[in-house]
Amino acid sequence: MSFQPLSKYMGMRVKVTLTEGGYITGVLRGYDIHMNLTLADGELVTEEEKIKFGDIVLRGAAIIAITEYKE
Repeated sequence: MSFQPLSKYMGMRVKVTLTEGGYITGVLRGYDIHMNLTLADGELVTEEEKIKFGDIVLRGAAIIAITEYKE
């Protein structure tokens, strides 16, 4: 398995799996060395609900995985 840098996903809709459960989808607008992310059109998805956030900043410590989002 090879490492895929986050720059590959810039401007694309991604799925960010969270340590607390559920995931957030959104368009990746930026990131830093701590894996803090900035997403546009963010939407939190849990077993119970979906919540639209718009623009959102995620702290790297809350993230398990980042993948391309395919509906």
